Amino acid sequence: TLLCCGAAWAGAPVRDIRAEEAGRVQDSAVLRRAAYSRDARTRAAAFRAMGRVQSPAYLRALAVGLYDRDRAVRAEAVFALGQTAMPDSLGDADRDKVASSLAGLARKAPASLRPEAAAALGKTGGRAAERTLAGLLSSADGRLRGEAALALFHLKFLKRVPDHSTATVSALTAVFTDALTRVSVGAAAPNWPR
Repeated sequence: TLLCCGAAWAGAPVRDIRAEEAGRVQDSAVLRRAAYSRDARTRAAAFRAMGRVQSPAYLRALAVGLYDRDRAVRAEAVFALGQTAMPDSLGDADRDKVASSLAGLARKAPASLRPEAAAALGKTGGRAAERTLAGLLSSADGRLRGEAALALFHLKFLKRVPDHSTATVSALTAVFTDALTRVSVGAAAPNWPR
């Protein structure tokens, strides 16, 4: 059953989703319909496949997935958006929209989703993403601080920012003293010799 605007769709077994993913189908009707399935596992599989394909054609479905009622499905959509923002083929306007959505989630989503949003934001790039991530380094949530520090490393590693700003370096230096090993390692990584 397919309803207008993807309200429901019964079908797209996981093997069909995997076949579209394996074929790297850039604009798959199967994946787009599966993103609106009544079954959470199907929606999650569709978003996972979209992230692996990394096609801008899936940005709209992934944006809708950010607000899915199932936490695991939302997490897949967040991760997939980060993956989709990685290739240089994504235009600046689309990359900015993805970064803006992820930055909002990293700051205001339920606590369980914020670290995933920070990690995905580290794949998008730009000074706005860097400022958001640097701001998250002062969070009371150790996992969020750790993901933000690692995401800042990814921004630099993926050459999404030429160099970290002075404010970011100061924030990373401060978080380096954090007792959590994951945060300390993440904070140290951007300063490793090249």
